[in-house]
Amino acid sequence: MKNRSTSNKRIQTRAANKPSARHIARKKNDKPKVIQFFAKDNNGGSPLNYFYLFWIFVIASVLGLIFETIYHSIFFGGYESRAGLVWGPFSPIYGCGAVLFTLVSRGKQVEKKSRAIISVFLVCAFCGAALEFTASWLMQTFFGVMAWDYSGTFLNIDGRTNLYFSVIWGLLGTAWICWFLPTILKFIDRIPENKHVLVTVLLSIFMALNIITTIMAVGRAYERAQGVPAQSEIENLLDSQYSDEYLRKRFENTNIAS
Repeated sequence: MKNRSTSNKRIQTRAANKPSARHIARKKNDKPKVIQFFAKDNNGGSPLNYFYLFWIFVIASVLGLIFETIYHSIFFGGYESRAGLVWGPFSPIYGCGAVLFTLVSRGKQVEKKSRAIISVFLVCAFCGAALEFTASWLMQTFFGVMAWDYSGTFLNIDGRTNLYFSVIWGLLGTAWICWFLPTILKFIDRIPENKHVLVTVLLSIFMALNIITTIMAVGRAYERAQGVPAQSEIENLLDSQYSDEYLRKRFENTNIAS
């Protein structure tokens, strides 16, 4: 009887110490916020979280730069730097476009039927044209930069976008959603689980500094064009590291308004 009583007490003690399902679920959700933010399985495994969208932005920025460089060499001849940031092979407008197209498609492979293809094409053409117009307006309004000017072309809108490049955006978006996106998502999933948070955080910091430095360098170039002298050590550093000559070579297709 004594042994049975002791055994029952042990079972009761284990049952009391065993965490409940609610406790386990709560503990599972008690990850550091940064891990949740960069987690692959955020939003129930949906690719529409920061981890996937950030890597889509980076990969598409590189692929877009390659595409535009090849496009220019074929149709206009010769090499021209089409970079959009001061560091690295990135053209962020393509990264933004890919993120926009991914959000529109909800990250899913679109059924490859003629009606679906046409619908995707029209949506991407409209979204791409709107993105191009907005990007052009923002750059010229706030930084005095004209990265492209389609004035005089067929059905252009204030020289910021036109029918031809709307069609190009539609084709690129359709190809991205129907064919490239599933492969890109598989590639992103290959990033090792035990390293993806660190890699994503470090690359996010790099890209943020890259974008900020580009904005500051271009803004300072606009001030130089207006005859405004450097008024701080940072502006002196920008003048020395990102001179007008450097920016002309880096952004060959961009004009900084004087």
